Amino acid sequence: MLTLYRVGVGETCMQTTLCAAGGGAYSTAGVAETDVTLAMVPLPLFDRLTGESKIFRQFVFSRFGDRMAEMTRVLETIAFVRVDARLARALLARPADKPVSATHQELADEIGSAREVVSRQLQIFARQKLVLLNRGSVEISDRHGLGLVAQIA
Repeated sequence: MLTLYRVGVGETCMQTTLCAAGGGAYSTAGVAETDVTLAMVPLPLFDRLTGESKIFRQFVFSRFGDRMAEMTRVLETIAFVRVDARLARALLARPADKPVSATHQELADEIGSAREVVSRQLQIFARQKLVLLNRGSVEISDRHGLGLVAQIA
């Protein structure tokens, strides 16, 4: 399962919007990473609001455009950025003050790769002294070096 985007406070799920607008089946999975409170608009109300309310319509399509741009960036990254750089970026995107507590599979899903590829790359990072691997977590030991791999330093 590839993570295409995350939905935060005040944001909408693009896939849900597409299904509501087009009457299609919901073809993706949503996973709550934290406690969540959400609001759902019934389809008849959604249809009425998109037709009658300029503010609602602008909200929906503005958020839709933002998500499309974000998904395009994700797909371009998967297509054109090497796995080592994608993994380094994913690790560096986590809070700097604590180890990354994610499974190899979760990291693979996040960067659009296979678990085995992520495991091999983490071993390479460990040999290069960029990370320390512990059971269930990855500790970044050289943020600058990892930034160089990520091509963002």
